[in-house]
Amino acid sequence: MEEAEFKAKALTVPIDVLKEIAIIVTKARMKNSIIDVPPNKYEVILQIHYVEQHPYHIKALANIENILIKYDNLRYVEEEYLNWRD
Repeated sequence: MEEAEFKAKALTVPIDVLKEIAIIVTKARMKNSIIDVPPNKYEVILQIHYVEQHPYHIKALANIENILIKYDNLRYVEEEYLNWRD
């Protein structure tokens, strides 16, 4: 039987969404490790090991990237849209 070839991907994950991403990675049974915690940045560098042909891994990576994109859009939107006092 042929061994599955794992690939690695490093992601910068903000602390605000770390729990959601950890749940996705755990449910997909992906090997992972935190490889760096930059000081005063409120984020971690998470390395995920995955198999390209594994359907759960493909879906999990897509979900993680979607969460990170949505977070970036929310976090870095222009200030004129964030005037919560009006």
